[in-house]
Amino acid sequence: MIRKVKFPIRYKLILAILLLLVMALSTYVWFALDLFKKDKAANVYEDVLKQSQDINSFVTKSLDSNLLVIQSIISSLKGTDLSSAKRLFLEQKDVVQIRTFGEDKKEIINLISNKYLNDNQISKLELEVFDTDLTKNGVPKFKVINLGETNFIYSQYFDSSRNVYITAKLDIVPILKVLNTSRKFNRLIAWSRNDFIKSEKAQLSVFEKLDLEKNESSAVDRVLTKEEQSTTKIIGTTKSNKWNFYVVNYIERGIAFRAADFLINKSLMFGLLIFSVSVIAGIFFSRKITNQLQLLSEKTLSFAQGNFDETANSDTNDEIGALADSFNFMSSEIRRYIDEMKEKARMENEIAVAKLVQDKFFPNDLIETSGFQIASFYTPASECGGDWWGSFEYKGQTFIAIADATGHGVPAALITATAHCCLKNFEKSLHLLNKEKVDVGLFASMLNDSIASIGGDLLMTAFVMTINNESGEIEYINASHNPPLKYDYTKTIDKKEVIPMMGDVSSRMGEKSDAEFSINREKLEANERLILFTDGIIEIENNEKKQYGQRRFLKSIASHNQKDLKEICEVMVQESFEFSGDVGNDDDVTLLILGQKSEINKSTQSDEDLIIFNDSENFESLLMMMLETPAKAIVGSNSSLLEREKEMARKGISIEAIVGSNLEKYCEELNDSTQVNEIVKNSLDKINCEEYFTEVKQSLFQIGNELLINAFYHSSDETSSQNRKDKVVLENEMIKFCVFQGDCGVGVLVEDSSGKLTRETALKSLMRAVVEKSPEEKDGGAGLGLYLTLKKSNGLFFDIESGKSTKVIAFIEKNKRTKKYLERMTSIHMNFSEGT
Repeated sequence: MIRKVKFPIRYKLILAILLLLVMALSTYVWFALDLFKKDKAANVYEDVLKQSQDINSFVTKSLDSNLLVIQSIISSLKGTDLSSAKRLFLEQKDVVQIRTFGEDKKEIINLISNKYLNDNQISKLELEVFDTDLTKNGVPKFKVINLGETNFIYSQYFDSSRNVYITAKLDIVPILKVLNTSRKFNRLIAWSRNDFIKSEKAQLSVFEKLDLEKNESSAVDRVLTKEEQSTTKIIGTTKSNKWNFYVVNYIERGIAFRAADFLINKSLMFGLLIFSVSVIAGIFFSRKITNQLQLLSEKTLSFAQGNFDETANSDTNDEIGALADSFNFMSSEIRRYIDEMKEKARMENEIAVAKLVQDKFFPNDLIETSGFQIASFYTPASECGGDWWGSFEYKGQTFIAIADATGHGVPAALITATAHCCLKNFEKSLHLLNKEKVDVGLFASMLNDSIASIGGDLLMTAFVMTINNESGEIEYINASHNPPLKYDYTKTIDKKEVIPMMGDVSSRMGEKSDAEFSINREKLEANERLILFTDGIIEIENNEKKQYGQRRFLKSIASHNQKDLKEICEVMVQESFEFSGDVGNDDDVTLLILGQKSEINKSTQSDEDLIIFNDSENFESLLMMMLETPAKAIVGSNSSLLEREKEMARKGISIEAIVGSNLEKYCEELNDSTQVNEIVKNSLDKINCEEYFTEVKQSLFQIGNELLINAFYHSSDETSSQNRKDKVVLENEMIKFCVFQGDCGVGVLVEDSSGKLTRETALKSLMRAVVEKSPEEKDGGAGLGLYLTLKKSNGLFFDIESGKSTKVIAFIEKNKRTKKYLERMTSIHMNFSEGT
């Protein structure tokens, strides 16, 4: 609430003028100058001590850094080979000499800087500089030594891992440069009274008069003043407990306070001037009012720039107070509105993420099994939907489930997530238990139990079926769902010839925890298709609130029954949406059309039976087709190298044909499986992948590692019992590993000289990895690694010459975006020939 103005600003101005006339600047002069002097003194003392501490830190880090350099050089020694040590020694610049001695004090190694190579003084210094017993514990000691015109920091310690004494001479110049950087301050670093480094003008007598030993145990940092030859000095001292040296930094007091004394004198003169004009200035100045006005002005400016958390505080009952209240009220209202917008944005973002996750539940809009092709369409009424469908193939049977949860939106989407997880668990259990057939009743019970366990009012209608890929025999359960429709696609029909599958209807999923489901049987003839759908497509309304209805839906099927699956699916959905006009759908729409594979256009395989085109993610069926036919390649239909891949299927595989121009290749050979990780990593470091998505090298590392391990496994004479984690050494064979890149992409090549891998073995291993997506339950089997190799590669090329060599090439197309890389359908090429 905005307060009333009780004390106007004009009266405050008059009062302020009267008060200013009475005030005397003498109080200010006394207080301000005294405060300034004390503050300046504190800054000087603090600066002296801080510089001492900074030098201490610099010298400590310098000694630490040089010790690390010495240790890395010593560590690089490999027997009598000094090449690595010399290279590292010459690359650094602060260590002048490194020598090592045995316990008998005989010299082992002597590395000396080229600058001092001919200096006899530096070469003659022996081990006796320090007592050897003092360095036996491995802790370095330091000492300043003088050799002719040059000083060095001498370090000595005992390396217990090598059982040698190590001595080193460090260049003192970098430390001297730091000590001489200031013209005002004098600096000195000392390990003892006679062992020191000092700046040019520093007096050793100052250090000698300091009683540092009393504070050696506690190493207290302090600032002292000492009288020396009638000159007061401000001294800062610190001690390094790590390397046992003192840093002394001092300045003459007169120099330190020269600027302060000058400012104090000027301030006194200025104070007198201010005092003479204070009466006139007081009329135009009111500190309290202007401060509040300035603060309010700054708050307003910050507010205008988008900082809506600003508030204006004022305890006055004048116009400024009222303005502050208005400002605060406006600020709080805007913050409340922003919080509401943030909450709305958060909810929208969460729903968008939920939609993204739910989209992953659905298969592609065109999939194939070994016996059928399924075209589909799905769109939710809002961001998330309550419709769901899923499918998989198992031992010659195609399983399909379609469901519609009550309502739509996020709650219904959660039910579809439950259904999706139930499907995946059911599929996994079939493989684990090695069931002979798909039990639709078991899946219906699992789904019903899952939804019933959630509780509440959310239910789901569902249609669950399994169909034999060869005979077309169907077993299905209808849980109060719209019955599927069968029709003959080979002739012209009317809507009466679209036949619903009217079997026994069971209760909805989740309605009864102990529900029993009736299993119905039907058969799909070779000339028939099957349509499964949710009620969203027939209940869609137009502007006149009329529904699209069953009659129009059946008429649409009859009108387009002879079109191919994908086309009829798109046309039927389009006609229903055109009926609704701009009203749109207020319920989720799902439509599936299943047709037997015998009706599919045979263009998926070339006339020469060499190429199978990959238009779906049902890789198991594609591998089965390749295994059962003489086909040489499965080619991803969205490959950017489509023509080149066709040519390779006919004429042979080559890296040049795969990557195009500007080929770069880096190769290594190995015969020990423990070298795999190192070889792959070092090889990948040689290629430039800046134009690729972020994870490309990680993918290539996993692929190369898996292919190399497979090569060792297949080349070993004990493949039946070999554990892939065991070390494998090939005595009479080397395995070749290459990393390559060109204009079109990057990849790896693995080549052995045994040629033991067969086409059938390779394809069956790939099929097992695709089906199970988990490691095989034996010590030596290929498992998830082979599946990931297939998934992460855009192309996998096998060039096998029986009994002579096996080349496996994994290729990744050049893509900057991970999404494009993942969307690229995988190609497999299999070139097999008899060795000569």
